[in-house]
Amino acid sequence: MKLFYQSMGVARRSGAGLYAQSLKQLLTRSAAPGTTIDVYGLSEGAAIADQYRYLEHVDTQEILSNGLRAEQGGTMPS
Repeated sequence: MKLFYQSMGVARRSGAGLYAQSLKQLLTRSAAPGTTIDVYGLSEGAAIADQYRYLEHVDTQEILSNGLRAEQGGTMPS
């Protein structure tokens, strides 16, 4: 099984950071054997929507696009 995990706290280019690595380890340990989990973050500068409603709307658009792209089996932006 392959799962898509959308993180609100990982910037797309910060996959090597402590938070991103810890999240990936936690998800891997929690998944059933044979399950792969792809973790995706938001664009750099995003994920601050809790303070501004417009930015929440922008983040939501990106999250929905990411989910639809993953569902269709397409590649995610790097």
